[in-house]
Amino acid sequence: YGMVMRVLLVNPSLNRKRLGSYWRFTTAVPPTGLAYLGAVLERDGFEVRIYDQHAVYGTNDDLMEIIKEWGPKAVGFSCLTFVMETVEDASRRIRAKFPNVRILAGNIHATYFPKEMIEHDVADFVIREEGEEAILQICRALRDDKEPTDVNGTTCREGGKVKHNPTPALIDLESLPYPAWHQLGGYAYVPDPLNLAPLRSKTQPLAIQGSRGCPFACTFCSQDTMYKRVRVRSPESVVNELEYVHHTYGTTVFGFIDAIFPLSPKQGHAFADEMIRRGLHKKVV
Repeated sequence: YGMVMRVLLVNPSLNRKRLGSYWRFTTAVPPTGLAYLGAVLERDGFEVRIYDQHAVYGTNDDLMEIIKEWGPKAVGFSCLTFVMETVEDASRRIRAKFPNVRILAGNIHATYFPKEMIEHDVADFVIREEGEEAILQICRALRDDKEPTDVNGTTCREGGKVKHNPTPALIDLESLPYPAWHQLGGYAYVPDPLNLAPLRSKTQPLAIQGSRGCPFACTFCSQDTMYKRVRVRSPESVVNELEYVHHTYGTTVFGFIDAIFPLSPKQGHAFADEMIRRGLHKKVV
């Protein structure tokens, strides 16, 4: 007792050699998903650190150094298919150097290939679909030295076999804390890789999520895999967050990471009315 459990969340770097000249289109942006996970864990008393390996062109040597110095009990990777070489290499090295560290994996690749990731020992726990509730339950169990093999929305190993727990209940978006942007304060993100937006401010743009899910099911998109149903936050809730982030970090440029925002003219008008009512339309882009 006395020691707070530490959780390291990693946004893995891409393989630059494999990307070739496409590399310049991969400008780092603040990882909103990890910032949400970090906020949920911090609210529950965990000590969290987000390592944006991609933003600093970091290597797995750097990651091993951070794990050695900081001593997390769990390391969670955000898994998109094009960073899996990095994740698999990091996982092998963690297993070899820090056998007591538990490895978690989430995001789109993990949602599509949970069985394979457990079979190949890439992760101890794979979190499918949205991860806030699942990572909290896993980390609470690990904090109590228990083995969290029954968490909904996760795939793990139990008794030598792959165990695929049921799909989780959908998260109430209004219950989530605001993303832990303070965890990303040390990174220099570039506002816009192609200079598409005439920014009025040098302030780092930050993301707002006004909804999760999409009413369409396009074959090329993963939205309906990650989020099974559309959930929309109230305009007041969205503007509350925007106002809080503006006051706290001085942010004047925001981007919506919803599949579609607004989802309807009604939602768009309600959001605009709320912005105008508070005078925020004159302060932010």
